[in-house]
Amino acid sequence: MFYSHSASEKGSKSPQNEDFVLTPQEIKSLNSDLLNKKGYLFVLCDGMGGYAAGETASNLCANYLLRNYYKNSGKNPVSLISELIEKINKKIIYLGKKYPEYYKMGTTLSSLLLFNDKAQTLNVGDSRIYLFDQENLSQITSDDSVIWEYFEQGIISKEQMLTHPLKNLLTRAVGLDAPLILSPETLELPEKFLFTITSDGLTDVTSDQEIAAVLKETVSLQNCSDNLIKLARHNNSIDDVSIILVSNYLK
Repeated sequence: MFYSHSASEKGSKSPQNEDFVLTPQEIKSLNSDLLNKKGYLFVLCDGMGGYAAGETASNLCANYLLRNYYKNSGKNPVSLISELIEKINKKIIYLGKKYPEYYKMGTTLSSLLLFNDKAQTLNVGDSRIYLFDQENLSQITSDDSVIWEYFEQGIISKEQMLTHPLKNLLTRAVGLDAPLILSPETLELPEKFLFTITSDGLTDVTSDQEIAAVLKETVSLQNCSDNLIKLARHNNSIDDVSIILVSNYLK
């Protein structure tokens, strides 16, 4: 048994909220039998591409992935998710080339599937998934960005990523006309878990230590998401901030 909560708040950076979050609970056609058979898939997307394009890309990507995942049966979950991402990637590239208003539109994507006592993650772009076990916070996805490569090479620290001038330069995104390399990860669910899926509206201005401090003090999932968004605004984020929380010890 676990619980989830999602929130998305528009920033002042753009006229629309270019983030989009989608959880199984938001799709009324999904019943408990199907969820038990297919697991629980949570999706967060952070769109880009100018007026209306980013909003369209994130909405399209999240809805296509989650809804079609539950419509398909008999396939390995990780293979199916990867296949669907490849398809929506081609669709977004096509729309961007055909319609001027969608030129260069794209989106990040972070997906979390809880199924058979395992967590399966897949990430494209610089949205992130964290795992908190009541004591320690771990980032369980890698960013597809220039500064993440610098971090992995030991050129900069994770704290220096927050102020680096190239921090928003992505190396991969859904809809980017470049090879889409997908690296799904699977981990066993710990005894106690709190997953945090978030857009860079939070992580561009907030350290892992600050996020962990909020998670340690939280009393409910809604309280947690409210406090994380407040923290982002306190740290001067003007971007959209979106969060999905999934836990087996918090409601």
